[in-house]
Amino acid sequence: MTVNAIDLDAITEALSRKADIDLVNCTQDQMTTVSKEYFTKLFAPSSRYVNLTLPASNNTVTAPADGYIAFSKTASAASQWLGLRCTDTNLASLTWAGTGSGNYASCFIPVRKGETVYVEYAVAGDTRWFRFIYAEGEK
Repeated sequence: MTVNAIDLDAITEALSRKADIDLVNCTQDQMTTVSKEYFTKLFAPSSRYVNLTLPASNNTVTAPADGYIAFSKTASAASQWLGLRCTDTNLASLTWAGTGSGNYASCFIPVRKGETVYVEYAVAGDTRWFRFIYAEGEK
């Protein structure tokens, strides 16, 4: 009877190169179209969110995870506005409520866990929402 030796270390190494590829070390050319689509969707907004306490204008909030800060208020007069700016990246979102009372001003901004977001507004009406929306891939 012939006995074949099995090199478990070699098999484990070969499988780990196939199944456990770190995306940090992976170029876009090495990724398939399916994997690119999958990983792109992980930072899309999910249906999970938590409502946040809206600070007074010209104050900050900190992102609890990777996702989005979303903000909406109802204008009480013309030319009212609101905005969000990530102080780490200077990425900003600003919107005007429009021509009169009853219009909505809404914006959102992508954030990474721990980033600080500057909140400013001159919309005097009711707050429709001020919330953090989790990224699809966030646990």
